[in-house]
Amino acid sequence: IGMQEVADSLNRNVSQGRFKAYFREIIKQADGLKQSGRVLLHQEIIVRCEASKKNIILLLFNDLLVHLPETKLKNKAIYGDERYQWPMNLIWIKENREFTKIIGPSGKYKIRTTDIQAWKPQLETAIKEYLSKQDYSDKDEEVSLYSAYRYGSYEFEPTVGNFSGRWNYGKMELGKYSYSGNIYDGHFIDGLKDGYGTLITRFGNTYTGYFAKGRPHGEGTQVDKQGNKYTGYFVHGLKQGHGIMKFSSGDIYEGEWVNDTPQGQGTMIYSSGNIYKGNWDGGFYHNFGTLTVGDTTYEGMFNYGLKEGKGIMTGPKGIYDGDWKANLKEGFGEYTTERGVYSGEWVADLQEGKGTVTFSDSYFGTSYTGQFKRGQFHGQGKIVYATSNVQSYEGEWIFGRKNGKGLLVFCNTDTFDGFFKDGQF
Repeated sequence: IGMQEVADSLNRNVSQGRFKAYFREIIKQADGLKQSGRVLLHQEIIVRCEASKKNIILLLFNDLLVHLPETKLKNKAIYGDERYQWPMNLIWIKENREFTKIIGPSGKYKIRTTDIQAWKPQLETAIKEYLSKQDYSDKDEEVSLYSAYRYGSYEFEPTVGNFSGRWNYGKMELGKYSYSGNIYDGHFIDGLKDGYGTLITRFGNTYTGYFAKGRPHGEGTQVDKQGNKYTGYFVHGLKQGHGIMKFSSGDIYEGEWVNDTPQGQGTMIYSSGNIYKGNWDGGFYHNFGTLTVGDTTYEGMFNYGLKEGKGIMTGPKGIYDGDWKANLKEGFGEYTTERGVYSGEWVADLQEGKGTVTFSDSYFGTSYTGQFKRGQFHGQGKIVYATSNVQSYEGEWIFGRKNGKGLLVFCNTDTFDGFFKDGQF
């Protein structure tokens, strides 16, 4: 052994002894640094970060690097604060002739290479030695001082969370991220959820599928705490495109979505057995569709959930083909029942205005043409009897009874032209 080697060995021993003594002084204030096997490799150095234009303090141990702005150093107790500690397996070094970047899981520093020329080899050695003691035999990627990929856990500030998994130059890439009561297990790009993963929120909702820039985007399945399950497509965190929603109530919707609500063509099958198939807007039946409720079917136009416009309703009581407003027959329409056919005007679901009713043969084949009110003959009108000793009556009516001036024609051609009251003359 040459004299130089002996001198270097003595210097290292002196330095190590000095660092041990200094470490003991530090942990009197920074209790958080106490850990079995931890060794101080170099006392603080103060260098300038060219990115922030501020001085930073770096304190090197065999298993972690303490880093913080010089302005934060009021006393050495802050060295024990985990916010300013990077584990050795999650430190990367990138350099060129002028600058060296020291990258950690919560940030990076850009330092002039000349400022840390003597200190940097010790950091590189610490990283190499620490990584060499880890078991990465189950990993596909090489893990070394120069590799982009590293594996490990890091606790961000309490409001940010904890990540455990694979990193790429200081960025989370694949693993489990717990934050604010939420848990995400999956892929990341540039520190954001991106790619395939599963998110369980603090509200009890679960999403499994694809993400982009931190939000569900693409195909996925979402189950909320009420048990409602959606399987389909998302855009920027919202249901959009084709999807199936199975509600906890038993209702099922399949069709198009826009901004988290049914919009476009879709079918809702209710647990009651009712079915709507047609167009939606903002979660409402809108424009053309078919609604079946029990044994009654409506096919026609809707206006935000209400039957409005032209439509046909078919049910056990009959068939109505005509105009609708706010779920009621209103305007012109034809209503066919076993009793006969009414064709005319409607107001608030009742015959009102001008119209004609022709009763079927089983109801004596009588017909009436004239004015209606609240579903009854009212105003001026003419009734023609098919089977009666009276042939016709033409005149005034009040709520289904002859009232006022009128002409009554009998089958024997006799007539009465005069005034009536409550159907009598």
